[in-house]
Amino acid sequence: MYDLFSFLVIRMPSNGRFKYKVRIVADDFPTPAAIAQAPRFHKPEELAAACSNIAIEAEFEKAPETIEAFLRYCLTDFFALLHRTGLYNRQPALWQALSKISEVSAVQLSQGWILRQEPIDAYDILFADARGRKLVLGRCIETGPTISRPESLCNSFLREAEKSKGTIAGLIFCCTAPFDQGILERVRKLTASSDPVGRYESIVPSLSAPIDLVEARFENEECSFSLTHPDLSPSKKRPAATSSEDGREQGI
Repeated sequence: MYDLFSFLVIRMPSNGRFKYKVRIVADDFPTPAAIAQAPRFHKPEELAAACSNIAIEAEFEKAPETIEAFLRYCLTDFFALLHRTGLYNRQPALWQALSKISEVSAVQLSQGWILRQEPIDAYDILFADARGRKLVLGRCIETGPTISRPESLCNSFLREAEKSKGTIAGLIFCCTAPFDQGILERVRKLTASSDPVGRYESIVPSLSAPIDLVEARFENEECSFSLTHPDLSPSKKRPAATSSEDGREQGI
């Protein structure tokens, strides 16, 4: 139970909710599901074609541009990154789940004391399959004036994920650059990032599911994303809080 002085992060009840449908554009072209069924037998150009063969369409009003770009990144570029680097070998359930997504919901969050909640620039992204089952949970925050406690948003995200324990395949947490150091260190410790194998699996012990951290950057009014954790660089010594999309298929 919460008392009147609890500082909470909650999903807004009505405003700030957006829904998207994910559909295949052409049945005679490669699809993410087909790639996931036989990942070793598809060429890079087929992977690219599969990621281009999905349409993500808003049912009603569109979410803010950054949020929409993030959910597109998760279903296309991130899906391709996991395959290209071999990370899908260490996070197979998450990778398979991303290939099955047919519906995405984005819900704005509010933060504050229980009697004084204010909307913030943060959204939960719920990825579901054709049967409506939530397979992947995401959270995207734009650090700025409305975000007073970034690390609390990570902590509440992990608590929220506990409600779906056993049904979700993975978590994806996105933060605008520079990525919050407190969140990064919290997740590194939580997922045993010093372990030579565990660093790639990035498993949250209480969920038995991986968490991936993504950094969003804005340049010339364009939003781009890069994987911050797990670090895919082959070096044993990790640079502090740097983004990397480098990795090797062998050994990951």
